[in-house]
Amino acid sequence: MPSRSSPVWSRLRQRHTPRRRESTRLRPLSLQRLASRVAGRVLHLDEAAELGHSVLLSHAGRYWSQDQHLYFRRTASGDWREFPLPHQFIADNPRVVRLNGRVSALVELWSSWRPYSRSYLRFVLSVTRPELRAEYGVYALDFEGGTLRYLFPGHDIVLSPNRDLAAYTTSENDISGFHGIRVWEVGRTGSEPVLSLWEGDPGSGISFDCKWAPDSRALLIEGGSQGFSRSGPMRYQKFRLVYLVKEKVLCDLGGRRG
Repeated sequence: MPSRSSPVWSRLRQRHTPRRRESTRLRPLSLQRLASRVAGRVLHLDEAAELGHSVLLSHAGRYWSQDQHLYFRRTASGDWREFPLPHQFIADNPRVVRLNGRVSALVELWSSWRPYSRSYLRFVLSVTRPELRAEYGVYALDFEGGTLRYLFPGHDIVLSPNRDLAAYTTSENDISGFHGIRVWEVGRTGSEPVLSLWEGDPGSGISFDCKWAPDSRALLIEGGSQGFSRSGPMRYQKFRLVYLVKEKVLCDLGGRRG
């Protein structure tokens, strides 16, 4: 498995809008297991005091993608409860949200084609079922119910300060280095397209960042790109753009709107 800094890593991350949803029931007994210590090294920790929960992802293997463990706890409690991750998934970037009235975590999960000998039927079904594709998907993990539910394809979630909005990136399966940025109001059906763009050096990794304004009303997007159209001439340029969420308008710092 490539490291997160590897150019190959960007090619593992892919695709676009919220679609069908599926649910996987986790083993009930596992929900009762308390971990006095977190196994391995901590990868991600998100503490949401306003929602009373924290979520943590660790790994006990040699590489960050090996022997992963996902935990949650009530912020006031010292006990972590572990959720068993399905063996075919590699998890990343868990974030605590309130989804449909329940405290949950958004988790990015990568599902590899390996082992290939068992993936032929899945490959055929993936034409109409995006959760079966070898790409990053965003899942909802219900803490109390113990369910893991597919939401939509995407990765690199950035939550707004009020945790009501999530900016995320989608990637084209068939075009390395071309991405989309979308904003999802947590719990709503569908998301808003904000921007499509090439990496600064296509195939070498994402070359832009997203950051929310403190009041959660605007999203700053900045970095470098070879262009903002899938076809046409490509020329490297740096950019700083602001997306106004309520107005659904994209502006540059010079005041132009798109």
